[in-house]
Amino acid sequence: MEEEADRAAMGYLTLGRRFNLDKHDIIDDRIDVVFRGIMGLTVSCARCHDHVYDPISSRDYYGIYGVFASSEERVVDGLPPLLVDRDAPADSRILVRGIPGQKGEPAPRRYLSHFDPAGEAFVDGSGRLELALGITSRDNPLTARVFVNRVWTHLLGRPLVETPSDFGLRTDEPAHLALLDELAAGSMVRQTIDPPDCTVEPLSAVERSGNGGRRAGSQPSGARNSAASGLRIAERWAVGGQRPVG
Repeated sequence: MEEEADRAAMGYLTLGRRFNLDKHDIIDDRIDVVFRGIMGLTVSCARCHDHVYDPISSRDYYGIYGVFASSEERVVDGLPPLLVDRDAPADSRILVRGIPGQKGEPAPRRYLSHFDPAGEAFVDGSGRLELALGITSRDNPLTARVFVNRVWTHLLGRPLVETPSDFGLRTDEPAHLALLDELAAGSMVRQTIDPPDCTVEPLSAVERSGNGGRRAGSQPSGARNSAASGLRIAERWAVGGQRPVG
């Protein structure tokens, strides 16, 4: 039953728009859904050129593009289409100005270089698993913050970060940054226990208790250390003297 639920979750990607079966637009939509939805990054803005504001290059974009281009849909009765690896996964080439007929240099399948400058190319099939591990890593400064910001919006009707799908350099710093960090740190700590606790119940408890204004200084030492670690990683976003949100 759990495996069936995991497979059904593939619909997060495979039930998206079809764009008249244009594979480039389908893959672009999946990249957008993954990164804006989970990390608050507008990676798709690097499809035609390097991102204007955030440190995301076209090479990064087409590295991720290759991951999805190396995957194909498989239809299973009663479930959304599944993504599976193609028989021969391969890297893509940068499409100059996003035009399919203008192929540039190869773009190895790998994680976003800004977050993993020394990272190696993906070698496990399409690279979807390696991509997922990078997105959900405790060293990732964005995923947990984006997650708790979305849950907070659902519970209280207004986000801590006013642009839930954009945690980039132009995003305004939230008024309650310490609270965001505290909740995100707690979320990361719960995922490291065995078995991991991936529920939103602790966030719901904060909302019910009216304790949403509790400051980061009162959190348990383990969570406080996790938040500090996330902030050190986030310092890499301080480009051009701007203070990052994530």
